[in-house]
Parts: sequence; structure tokens; C-alpha cells
Amino acid sequence: MQTDKELLDKVKNSFELEPRPEFVRETKRILITKANRSNKLYRFKEKIKYTLATALTLTLIIWLSFFNGTEYVTSSFQTLLSTVNQNNSVHPTINSSEPTVFIYHTHNTESFMPLLDTDDTNKAFDKEKNITMVGKRIADILEMQGINVLHDNTDIVQQLENRGLEYEDSYLISGEIVKNVLDEHESIKLVLDIHRDSLDRSFTTTNFGGTEVPRISFVIYQNNSNYEENFKVAELLHETLEDNYPGVSRGITISQGSNRGSYNQDLFRNSLLIEIGGFENTLEEEYRGAEIISDVIIDVLDKLD
Repeated sequence: MQTDKELLDKVKNSFELEPRPEFVRETKRILITKANRSNKLYRFKEKIKYTLATALTLTLIIWLSFFNGTEYVTSSFQTLLSTVNQNNSVHPTINSSEPTVFIYHTHNTESFMPLLDTDDTNKAFDKEKNITMVGKRIADILEMQGINVLHDNTDIVQQLENRGLEYEDSYLISGEIVKNVLDEHESIKLVLDIHRDSLDRSFTTTNFGGTEVPRISFVIYQNNSNYEENFKVAELLHETLEDNYPGVSRGITISQGSNRGSYNQDLFRNSLLIEIGGFENTLEEEYRGAEIISDVIIDVLDKLD
């Protein structure tokens, strides 16, 4: 097997590369464009692309710089490996064979008027095309980052019909699901009930970095035994969201109603109800919201007890 020195000597003795001026200009343009992409909205989506671009760029630099000595080549190659490893790493404290996040939907048929092609707010519900699609997108993103997720898409509305219950009994059904999951998986660190709001678009949407995104709110039920713990988690997510995506968070809402299920937050200390956008948002916008909240969850998950 040839040593590194022998390989480098072969490269040094090969002919010098003389890239076309057009190639150099185009490469420079691409690098400048990527360097200017500092908008945090696209940070998560562009991470893998940026890693590949960085690797290719550094490879090009190394290839064109062999005549400057082996010391520079070795340093550049170490930088390349470091960059790739950092961008492809996962959180070691949350990557395990057991699920860490549980996502469910008490009001699973909540949908979006543009998706259903309707102008009637009362018809913004559907058994197939609904908020569970947003929850699945969150689960998929987290899984890509090495975070094991359980995503429940039980048709709770159908369960209510089967058992002769009313819509306000939805949390009784979802509460049973949450209890079963927590009993079976002690590894769960965060429980999220994902909804969309029923407010107008003017309240549920904002422009971030030139792109329309849904605003995100965190709802806490005050009259439950885990209120203080729930609030701390909501505060952590809200503050992280506000730091990374200013203006996207609608803040924390404290509910004092007489909801029968307390939003199931009495069942687990790190439990939240999250509303992403509203019935007037498009599915594309909702998916942007899924990317944003996933980014926040990744930031805070290893900070939870």
C-alpha cells in the first residue's frame, strides 16, 4: 500500500491544473451566494447542501494548492474532515434506540382552507388531509437528526363517534393514548400535542426573511399538577424560537378553562400544546413551521430533565 507521502509526491509530479476563467468565476459566484445565505429560516434545510458544498470547495482548494507544500494540504484536509463531521453529527445524549419525543393530535381533523380549496371556515376539517401531516413532517425531520420519535395519527374523531362521545371529550381519548405511550416508553422526554389555530391569517402568519411562515404559540393549562414544569418547557421553547426566529413566536398562552383533560399536561412534566399557524395557512407554510419548530426542539431537547 502506498504511503501518504508517496501519493502526494505523485500528485506533485503531475501536470498543473489550469482551470478555465469561466469555471473560476462561476465557482466564486457560487461561494459568495452560499456565504450570504445567513437567513436562519433556511439553516436547517440547507445544512446538508452546505456540507457538501463546503466539502467540494475545500477539495478544490486542496487540489489546486498542492504546489504550496504538504503542510498546507494536511491542514486543509483536516479542516475538511472537521467540517463534515460537525455538520453531520447528532446529539449524543438524545440518540438512542428508545423514542425520545412523542407527537400526537387531539384534534386530528383540523385542516387548512387552501389545502381543501374552500372558503368556509366550518369546512376546514378533513379525515385525510389535516394537521397530522404537519406532525409527520416534524417527526421526519427529527428522525433525520437521530432523534427517535413516536408519531400518533389516531383518528380521534372517529373514536368519539364509535364510543358515542362529544367533540369536547377528545382529550379523554388522546389522554388514554398518552398514558399508554408513557407506560411503555420511559425514555420519552417531550410530549407534544400539535394543533393549528382558528384565528385569522393576520394573527397566525408573519414574514420572516422575505418568506411567509406560520406563527407558533405554546398553550399551557394552568390547573394541573405539572403546571410549573410545563411552563418551564414552554418558556424554553419560546425563548429559543424568539432568539432564532424573531417574531415567529406568538408567546405562551395560559388557559384557565374547565377543559376535562387539562390538555393531558397533568400526565407528564414536559408536555405542551403547540399551535402552528391557522386554518388560512397553506400546507407549504405549515411545513415551514414544522421545520422551524423542529429546529427549536433539536436545540432544547438535551436541556430537558
